[in-house]
Amino acid sequence: ENNRLRALSNPLLLNEALLMRRRGAFKECEQNCNEVIENDPSLAKAFFRRGQVRVDLQKWEDARHDFMKAVECGAVSGDVDKELNRLRKLERQQDAKDGKALKHTFDPDRPSIYDTATSKGVEKALRDIKEDALRRKARGPSTRKPVTKTSSQKNYDWTTSYTK
Repeated sequence: ENNRLRALSNPLLLNEALLMRRRGAFKECEQNCNEVIENDPSLAKAFFRRGQVRVDLQKWEDARHDFMKAVECGAVSGDVDKELNRLRKLERQQDAKDGKALKHTFDPDRPSIYDTATSKGVEKALRDIKEDALRRKARGPSTRKPVTKTSSQKNYDWTTSYTK
């Protein structure tokens, strides 16, 4: 009985997942697809839809795995190929973006943390830390009063509310 109800809920969950993806609720969409796959691990549509949303979430290796699993379960390979091409395009774009951001990371003329300009900044920071420690030491121990059980309302013991 319970398995029959789960099987009946799969199309509803997949349709809800589609709407969530269109709305931009990618994590919720992925959760719905996970639930459908848990109910019936042979549904190609669930793997395909989860692959689509994982592309949107930039979980590209997982998406590729889901698309392959969808083909194994009987998905239309044309639709899967279209999504795999979209995935490859996004990966190339991200690689180009990363390449621009990290382009000069290992250049020999890049400033080092051991350069004199940088070491002056480090020396100043260390000097400031030492001066702060000396000021704290000169100030002496903290003058805070220890916490007592009584509050400003003379007869109220605040610890009683925690000892029930």
